[in-house]
Amino acid sequence: MRQLISISILILFLSVIHSTQAQESNKATELKFRPDWERVQLRGGELILTEMKSLLSSSGSPEIDVSSHPEIIVYENVVYMAPLSASVKGLGIVKVSSAHEVANPAFPKGSRYYKYDVKVGDLNKLLLVTDTEDKIIAAHLVDEAPKKVRMFKHSTEKSLTDIVQTRQKGNGRWAVAQKVQNNNGGITIDLEVIDQKRQPKQFCRTFLPNPTINNMLFLIEKQLPKDSLIGTAKAGMEVKVETKSNTTKNESLQPVDDKLPTGKISEKRDDSNTALKSPANPFKDFLVGTKWYWNGSEVLEFRKDGTVGHDGWERRGLVTGWEISGPSQVRFTILKGRNTLLHAYLDFSEDRQYFTGKDYGGTALRRSQKVEIVTDRSPLQSVDDKLSVGKIDVGNVPDAFKKKVSLFAPYPESYKGAPTDKLSVQYAVIEILKQVGVGYNFKESYKNTEPACKQWARPSIKEIECDKALEMILSPVGLTYTFENNAVVLQKGRR
Repeated sequence: MRQLISISILILFLSVIHSTQAQESNKATELKFRPDWERVQLRGGELILTEMKSLLSSSGSPEIDVSSHPEIIVYENVVYMAPLSASVKGLGIVKVSSAHEVANPAFPKGSRYYKYDVKVGDLNKLLLVTDTEDKIIAAHLVDEAPKKVRMFKHSTEKSLTDIVQTRQKGNGRWAVAQKVQNNNGGITIDLEVIDQKRQPKQFCRTFLPNPTINNMLFLIEKQLPKDSLIGTAKAGMEVKVETKSNTTKNESLQPVDDKLPTGKISEKRDDSNTALKSPANPFKDFLVGTKWYWNGSEVLEFRKDGTVGHDGWERRGLVTGWEISGPSQVRFTILKGRNTLLHAYLDFSEDRQYFTGKDYGGTALRRSQKVEIVTDRSPLQSVDDKLSVGKIDVGNVPDAFKKKVSLFAPYPESYKGAPTDKLSVQYAVIEILKQVGVGYNFKESYKNTEPACKQWARPSIKEIECDKALEMILSPVGLTYTFENNAVVLQKGRR
């Protein structure tokens, strides 16, 4: 009897050990991303998310799947969730690559890719996408310098040109073609961009297994606003999905036959935020009438009528609206002038002195400071003071104004006892012109523009062309400049 009890206890003990080991084994074979990756909220890149949804929605369902699927082949002989090191070795790649975080908000936070030189037909780069523990979740081939156009029916309405490296076309006149093809256990996505002369700029092919597609659709659904045009695929934006029963290693690249977007898209505006409805919102009241350096460079203004003043945008026919979208966040919306790249998000610091955020393409904005307008009480120069900060041939002036300059705090001491945390508009101009060897006529400039030229400025200019830097400094105070007798002369008015 005692022997039977001992055997029972031993069996129970072994079963507990086996169960524990099984649980640990299961955990070891699960995907790992950043903590709480599945609870993500909108983190920018709405246009990217919209295009990703149109590409993926007919190929999966929005659900979390972190389990292993050894039956799925991602690319060549690379199995889904296989270790990166073994996969690279199996592909015959010997060069080591460093990790790069995937910025595409449709991928789980913590996804990263490794880039390798390869030769697969005309494709010269292979990117392997992994979780935080370097288990393979996708693959990506790129032709960085294509010599031929492979696809048909390119559309200027599409923007995304590289899913893994999170690239969008760099010119509104360029066009993109998309093709989605079903394979066993997943899909391939072909993207090609051509310029306005139909010259190819880039081609890439992405291999996405079904579990990765489902995780991405889950994140897309979590992030896209439910009440905006971004929440659903744009009207008319269809991607043709072709079915293929088997995947061949050296398949030829086929032309695409997808339907192009047609018609204009009307946006349903979000008026649910109480901050938008309340006329007494302190944050909104603070912003009205203030000016800021957009992305650290051009000046914009928050107008009382809810539009954004920006000379460059308005010259291009864009009408931009602004609204409070959070305790310290503002959303910009393109109301007129284009149907893509519609939203940008500005996140303001607690002291309300600068903002960061995401621009219209979903990329990070540089720290952008508020434009300060305060009177400078610096001593005047002598009446015949023409500051010659360098000799320049008049014929070379255009080249000089295209040279890049920098000016940021702490600023040079323009005169004895001058502050270094700010400087007046006139001295900011002088410091910029010194860097490109162009003279400044202090007497005429002062006579033309006092007192505006004596207002304080706190520019943050880093490697920007001289003429653009001058516009950043002068535009907020309503000034411009001319070039007379080999020197810059400030004038009232805008260029």
